[in-house]
Parts: sequence; C-alpha cells; structure tokens
Amino acid sequence: MKYRFLIYFLILSAGISKSKKGLSLTNVKWVSEGNPKNEVWFQDWSGYVRLFITTFSDTSYVDPGPYVTETQNKPYLTPKPYDLVQKNQLIGNIKWDKYFSWDGKENNFIWNIDRANPKIKLPEQYSGVASYKEGRLTLEINKGSKLVYSMILKPISYY
Repeated sequence: MKYRFLIYFLILSAGISKSKKGLSLTNVKWVSEGNPKNEVWFQDWSGYVRLFITTFSDTSYVDPGPYVTETQNKPYLTPKPYDLVQKNQLIGNIKWDKYFSWDGKENNFIWNIDRANPKIKLPEQYSGVASYKEGRLTLEINKGSKLVYSMILKPISYY
C-alpha cells in the first residue's frame, strides 16, 4: 500500500511540474542591459495583465553625522553609514491591441498606471510597444509624444 501511494504521488508531482515548452512574458523577470537599471514583470491575473517597472536611478551615501549620540556599552545602537538606492516603481494594467507575437513584430499596448512610488497624480495612461527578437525584449513606453522608457531586456528566472 505504501508503494502504491508513493508511485501515485510521484506521478502526480511529475504532472504538476513546470512546463519547459517555451518562454512566456509572465514566467520570467526581465532585467535591462543598460543604465539606468530596470526590472520589468508582466503579471498574468487570468483576465488581465499587470506591468510592473522598477527603475534604479541613483545611489546616495548616507552618513549619520558626527554628532550621533552613543549609548554606553551598546555599540549596536549607533547608526552606521549605508548606501540608499533611489528607485521608482510604476504598476498598472495593460491592454494589448492583439495577442503578443514572439516573432519580432511590434506589439502595441495601453498601460493604465494605478500605483506608483514615489507618489504621482494617478491614474496615468501610457502607450507602449514591445517586441521579442533573439532572446531580448525591446520595450518602449511613451506618454503622449514623449518617450519615457526605452530599454532592451533579458529574461531571468525569479522563482
């Protein structure tokens, strides 16, 4: 009986394992190759897709200063200098003009941003063009006629 249960469990777990049949927008995190560094996630919520872009723009060195109060016999309470990474995040739903094509053609979409850090006036609407060619995703995002983001991304697995 134990062996039947074990064999049944192995067959079931093999059926649930990840599919390796091809690349998908939503099963990878995309990272830019140039500066500033960008991270892009397409999140599929079975009915709509969300686009999450994080831009790491600058690093500041934070020094607590020469007049920090120190507690006797408790050096762990003294603040230490650190690097503070400045980042901007935009999150919103996207609507593709048609299904995403993997053959290098341009894929147009509308991006309705409903969450942002740092705070901006919301909601915002952007338009974008994405294309996939030779293992790289090219993403350009415009607000009106102004180019906001232009990036070449490579996929990395995030889980």
